[in-house]
Amino acid sequence: MIYNRKFRNVNEKIKLGETIYTITGIEGYGGTSVVYSATYDDKLNKEKTHHVFVKEMFPFTNNGDIYRNENGDICCMPESEGLFKDSKIGFYKGNEINLELLKNNPEFISGNINSYEAYGTYYSVLPVHGGCNLRKYIEKARSISLKEICDIILKIISALEVFHCNGILHLDISPDNIMILKNGAFLIDYNSAWDMNNSYVENFRFSIKPGYSAPEVRLKNHNSICYATDLYSVCAVMFEIVTGKELSDSEIMGNSLRKCFPKSLETFKNIPYTAAKKCVEILNKGLHTLPDKRFTSIPELSSFRNSSSLLF
Repeated sequence: MIYNRKFRNVNEKIKLGETIYTITGIEGYGGTSVVYSATYDDKLNKEKTHHVFVKEMFPFTNNGDIYRNENGDICCMPESEGLFKDSKIGFYKGNEINLELLKNNPEFISGNINSYEAYGTYYSVLPVHGGCNLRKYIEKARSISLKEICDIILKIISALEVFHCNGILHLDISPDNIMILKNGAFLIDYNSAWDMNNSYVENFRFSIKPGYSAPEVRLKNHNSICYATDLYSVCAVMFEIVTGKELSDSEIMGNSLRKCFPKSLETFKNIPYTAAKKCVEILNKGLHTLPDKRFTSIPELSSFRNSSSLLF
């Protein structure tokens, strides 16, 4: 039996610090956290409200031994204390990395208003930057042209470049963790971020997402994790938008990936053959099972991309 987490209800009020927040909906969730949309009253203009996101650490377990009690507190059975402890370490470290990147690159990094320990777990209050969560964008769009797909991927690459330039891997790139803005993108959820200059391997718990996590992450092969690991996830996101489905394990083995791009694919209709061919080349290279066979850095991907103006 798979247990569902009991998330907070719309219109539920929670107090973090001295501020009371009203939950207005669920923006998204993953294996470790849930992000709610919320509001709080302005202290001066009482009739006005501020709109924010509230991120709650609430790890998922199949047997439900991390759960919310009747008082709204997150509780943990002894069997999952290790998972809960590691999740708290990841949340704390991710928050630390977020604040450091925000200090040095505020225009490229999603904000962080404040963080708290409350209701048995950790919370972060995040500003609303506008734009749209990529998962919701994909679900709402009837079709997305190849040009638009490439514009989205370029925004994601630009956002990721800030991490890599600071020696940090995001390691949790997927549509639900990407905010697409008019002139850029933000990568959100830093719980899996890995500081390559100050690694903490002994306490590191990977966020594994089928369809997006690179093979070395799923195998927990620490020594193989590198910049190519994040770029694999970027290409996995691109694969989903191009094909309309998440990447499966069977498709990345052998030559199966090449079968995912028939000429009849909706994305390839009414575009030059050379553009479709270049798209397939990028995905075949970026989704290779071996890191050293992929794009190993953003400059390498940019160089490959710049070799063809037909696609980008």
